[in-house]
Amino acid sequence: MAQYRAAGLGANTAFMQAFGNTTTELDIVTQTTNLLITDTVDLVRVAGGTKLVELLIWNGDLDTGATLQFSLGYRPANSDGVLVASTTYFAAAGQTTWQAAVAGSAPTRYAFVPIDFNEDVFITATITASAAGIAASPTITTLARGIARGIK
Repeated sequence: MAQYRAAGLGANTAFMQAFGNTTTELDIVTQTTNLLITDTVDLVRVAGGTKLVELLIWNGDLDTGATLQFSLGYRPANSDGVLVASTTYFAAAGQTTWQAAVAGSAPTRYAFVPIDFNEDVFITATITASAAGIAASPTITTLARGIARGIK
């Protein structure tokens, strides 16, 4: 199992200024190797104290064939975290959107019950069926929006 991570993972987090409470996290993973079953990809880091309400992803073509599948969930960012990870909170196994490019003008929008994170987490994809191959170096861009609530 290989683990891949977005380059910034937390460096692009921003809280709205002047008494606002909106958070926005944006990060990009550049994938240079074929994704194989059980690999994980940490897409973006969400700060503790955030109620996550929106998750958008757009990507290059990550599969030269049509076999790549994944699930989408979260895991604690720190090894001493108490939150129990969920590999399928945002999307169950069998997602196929990475088999072809998805434009930023029409990103994949995940529907989920808004969730409070009381500690830092990674939004993580777990590969459930290997890609046939990879061409060039496609990227995966993730935009996560939430409400800053403060760590409880």
